[in-house]
Amino acid sequence: MDSLRVSCGGLCRIEIDGKFLLEINKNRGDVLTPIGGALEFHEEARPFFERLGAVFEKGNDLRLFVPTASVPAFEAWFRQRVGRETDPLRELQEELIAEHHVVSEWPDMPPEITYRGMKSREDPTGRKGLEGVLTRYYFEVFDVGLPAAIVRAVRPQVAGGVGRLRLVSRGEIDARKSGDAIPISLTAAMLLEVPRVPA
Repeated sequence: MDSLRVSCGGLCRIEIDGKFLLEINKNRGDVLTPIGGALEFHEEARPFFERLGAVFEKGNDLRLFVPTASVPAFEAWFRQRVGRETDPLRELQEELIAEHHVVSEWPDMPPEITYRGMKSREDPTGRKGLEGVLTRYYFEVFDVGLPAAIVRAVRPQVAGGVGRLRLVSRGEIDARKSGDAIPISLTAAMLLEVPRVPA
């Protein structure tokens, strides 16, 4: 049976000092990508996926193989924004605490998260172990205002360039290369391409 790999992610559009916060993504071959990651579905949606004949890559991640004939039904479900995560808070906290060690725990003040919009595209994946597999991507973009304590902790990390976080300009994203010559993914361009949903 023909199937298509589908990957759904939440991307964080984080601006600090007029630049955008990106990370060096080891799973994508050491390129700069937005903070964020795979969205997860809720258990209540599992029967829907079983009816589709979906095969998951890992846990409840919305990274899966869907029979080609079922892709329109999957997309209709995804666009409804029910039965799944609809913000990147979990991934944001995991990345800034567990991966990048910006802070040891999240401050009491939550981030300000605003849904900006969604964009899809098809490309071969660069994900390790699946390189070259044609993938339909669904990316939701969110404006994220970090608490002041986290912004203060990020600044010395990006200034030293010793970790995997970088602040890059709009021009660097357009050129697809940072000032220290690290490639910037096409995914980062979506931070600029997706206009904010009208209130």
